[in-house]
Amino acid sequence: MGRQQVGQGRLPRSVSTFLLVFIQCILLVNAAIGKKKKKTEEIIPQNEPEAIQSASSPHSIVVFGFAFDHKIFFPVLYTILTIVIVKVTLTLTNPDSGKAPTKAAPKTRELVIEPPKPKNGNRPDTAGTLDVVLVGCGMPKKGMGWYHLTQLLEMKNVNVRAIVEPFFLNDELCPATPPAFAQLVASLESKGVMAVSSVDDLEKFEKPTLCLIAGRTPDNPKLFRQCVNKGASIIFLEKPGAPSVKELEEMRDLANERDVMVYIGYNKNVTPYVQSAVTLSRKTPNSQVSFVHNNSYDTSDLPECFTRNSEGMLKNMAIHELALLVTFFNVTVDTISDFKVDTSKEVSEKLTIWQPGTSMPDPVYITDFSRVKFEI
Repeated sequence: MGRQQVGQGRLPRSVSTFLLVFIQCILLVNAAIGKKKKKTEEIIPQNEPEAIQSASSPHSIVVFGFAFDHKIFFPVLYTILTIVIVKVTLTLTNPDSGKAPTKAAPKTRELVIEPPKPKNGNRPDTAGTLDVVLVGCGMPKKGMGWYHLTQLLEMKNVNVRAIVEPFFLNDELCPATPPAFAQLVASLESKGVMAVSSVDDLEKFEKPTLCLIAGRTPDNPKLFRQCVNKGASIIFLEKPGAPSVKELEEMRDLANERDVMVYIGYNKNVTPYVQSAVTLSRKTPNSQVSFVHNNSYDTSDLPECFTRNSEGMLKNMAIHELALLVTFFNVTVDTISDFKVDTSKEVSEKLTIWQPGTSMPDPVYITDFSRVKFEI
């Protein structure tokens, strides 16, 4: 066991020297006063006036012409010197003792920088989930991809790994990202969902992954090939899938070659109102069924709408109703006996509109229906 030494130590050399000098001064003063007392007793006669005797009394100390009784002078002197020596000792042993206390530096809050959250999806560690990549998100509340995304994020058995948006995340095509889309990206990234402008920006899929492609129809064949090359095992393809039958056939052949399952369908096939209409029509002899499909666009929005959906109204909107006719009413090319278009302007209108982003001397125009009614 070791020893502890408490309260031991030496005074600094300067303090010791000062004390020795101070004690020696006291002794010299006492010696001088003793000699003066003896000499005074020898010089002053006994018959001098009382005032002179008092002023020159051997028991008096004269300082600057003032006489002090030695019984008062020496205690006062010792007290003053004691205070001085204590002050000097403290100053020499602790140089900071005479300084005004300094305020403690305010505690600074340590800045903790958390590492960025890995973007592996919104449910990367949940067992039993399937990785999903949404290709072609579009604007919130406008693009079909966005509607699919809102549902996918709510599904407990889905891990939304990433979204791909070829237009709004491309700085060259869209230099100024719309605030609504920027907020969507920030929200997704806070959940761990990656947002990129191209399928090529993603790493190769290591786990079984479903790609839901909801891009523009002309872009879908290229997006389809990119997803297959990344290792997608399942693809949900938004209708109509491609601008032409030839391109659809090429996509089908590639999927078969890579053993990729592809699904393309129409949500109206399973909606309650369609199921009710089909059931009622089958119960009613010689019945006729009319399907009405509306999208709420103002006339001022049509240039952008025509440009974004350049495949046209028939392939973009009426294709839903055509699919219903094929599925539930046995309509094929061979079974159609008559096709009529209602040309009244109230229900059918064809427009040629200037395409945004083009200008003189080479303007581009798009022709499409703003509304149409036909009977099969």
